[in-house]
Amino acid sequence: MAKYEKDRKFYWLQLKEDFFEEGAIDWLEEQDNGIAYSHFYLKLCLKSLRDNGILIRKVGNVLIPYDAKKLSEITKTDLDTVIVAMELLKKIGLVKVFESGEIYLTQIENMIGSKSIGAFKKQQQRQLKKENDEVCLPESTSSGQMSEKCPPKIEIEIEQEIEIEQETRDKEKTSSVVVSNVEVFKHFEKCGFMVTPMLMEKISADIEIYGSKNMIDAATEAMERGKLNNYKYVVGIIQNWQTEGRDNKKNTKAINSKNQPKPLRFNNFEARDYDYDDLEKKLLGWEDNDNEHG
Repeated sequence: MAKYEKDRKFYWLQLKEDFFEEGAIDWLEEQDNGIAYSHFYLKLCLKSLRDNGILIRKVGNVLIPYDAKKLSEITKTDLDTVIVAMELLKKIGLVKVFESGEIYLTQIENMIGSKSIGAFKKQQQRQLKKENDEVCLPESTSSGQMSEKCPPKIEIEIEQEIEIEQETRDKEKTSSVVVSNVEVFKHFEKCGFMVTPMLMEKISADIEIYGSKNMIDAATEAMERGKLNNYKYVVGIIQNWQTEGRDNKKNTKAINSKNQPKPLRFNNFEARDYDYDDLEKKLLGWEDNDNEHG
């Protein structure tokens, strides 16, 4: 099997045993035609698994929001049912529609299961081997002593432990990134960013470089400085932290406080006032970009 095929992931929907007893779903099914609404909701969840709960049509390089008619087509659901269901799902907070048109399934992060095809096939092979293995029975030798065909029990146990650990690592690699990225997306949205699929791709790529914590801290820092919806500013903050040896927001505040210039006087002349925001732009090399777009 090619490496690409082994690494390719497939996803599934994980439901808790009391899923249909939870408040939101229970209320939804109490409505007239409620069973159809919950069925439609589950179909939306399945459609959004690969994109972390986001539903948006990608036509070439253009992102086109789903309308009720298209949702009806892709879920094979009656149009009137779709219209009513979407309003109810938004009302109870299971669905959120961004200004740019993306549909976000808010609870999906707790429902995503994923695994690489390679790991899945290994799991199947182990299960098949387990079912086909015959019980190891000791057999007598010419000397009358008993010998075992099977490996010692301790070796089997060690092999099983290694397989379990590898399977756990595979699952963590394929699923933890999805969940943690969604948390970062949510934080950016709280900080005033318009979280579009394009921005999600940028954030996901930068998480691989800088880490989730730095991304979250930098978004908070940008919000506190009034730089709303300015992703370039967020990246600049992190790069500045790296240059100054600052690993997190706490250190940044401490260094900013330590380096804050005190009022200067020389021979009774007032020191010159500086615009520290402009100075920061110069340090980060943003002034030239602003002039180019000015």
